[in-house]
Amino acid sequence: MRQVTRWVMRLFLAAAVVTPMAATAQGQDFPNRPVRLVVGYAPGGSVDIMARALANQLSIMWKQPVVVDNRAGASEFIAAEHVARAAPDGYTLYAVTEIGLEVNPLLYTKMPYDPKKDFAPVSRLLEGPMMFVVAPTLPVTNMKQFIDYAKANPGKLNYGSSGNGGQVHLAMAYLAKASGIELTHVPYKGSAPAVADMLTGAVNSTTAPLSLLAPFVQSGKIRAIGIAGDKRAKAMPDVPTLKEQGYGNLDASWALSVVAPAATPLQLRNKISADIRTALRDQKFIDEQFDRFGYTPIGDTPEQFAQFLVTNASKQAARVQAANVKLD
Repeated sequence: MRQVTRWVMRLFLAAAVVTPMAATAQGQDFPNRPVRLVVGYAPGGSVDIMARALANQLSIMWKQPVVVDNRAGASEFIAAEHVARAAPDGYTLYAVTEIGLEVNPLLYTKMPYDPKKDFAPVSRLLEGPMMFVVAPTLPVTNMKQFIDYAKANPGKLNYGSSGNGGQVHLAMAYLAKASGIELTHVPYKGSAPAVADMLTGAVNSTTAPLSLLAPFVQSGKIRAIGIAGDKRAKAMPDVPTLKEQGYGNLDASWALSVVAPAATPLQLRNKISADIRTALRDQKFIDEQFDRFGYTPIGDTPEQFAQFLVTNASKQAARVQAANVKLD
């Protein structure tokens, strides 16, 4: 907790050394060339889908291209290290999940980047539930049947994930631990490749955000057995929540935010944050990308985001501890 607090203090101190005139100039003419939005996962996954939707909104607003730059793999290490070394001028932004920003330091003792030193908060985009799915060849239709089947067939079920230490890995590892079942982990460089292998039968199960899974469930190519969160999603009204099924303790959620290289001036980050907030107020954008999947748009300021990280630290630590995952 003290380390996170020191991070917040460093952010404000770094912003204070930027002269008001320079910061104002940067904010007024930004952007005057293309902006890169770096993503730590493969194209086609939930993070990529949302990043591209946001990039399109900002491109229209800024009248400059916002290009999604996929740098997949290694639990966001590749993307994070790239952004950490980028110029702090606002033209390289990072669409980061809680894994790259908060969880990785809890899983690894050695990392090629330090989220507390290398990034400056811009804005949180969303929080949302994830959905548990299985291959249609698996003879289960709900979570109880899945757990019972796994117990009756120890060591025979696997799950594909978006990578070691990612949201899927943590959620499925916790499911296995809490339910006393054995599941084999098959990591990928994103959820989209994992789902692709589900369609071939190489993978039995996974969990992922609805924006990725909904089309496959609706077409019958994979089967939904439950959704996390307190309510059913508009896009999948027939899929019961885990809470309805008596498994409300299985926390499976994801979050997406935007950060910038650490020395990016506060006034510039305020400008980008305000524009993201405007995009998140667009009703068509909310309907298409948030409401139907049960996601909650946020759009906070850099200061609010920094304070959230302080208060959220204990939650993420408890999440990792509950999943009993440690990587190195």
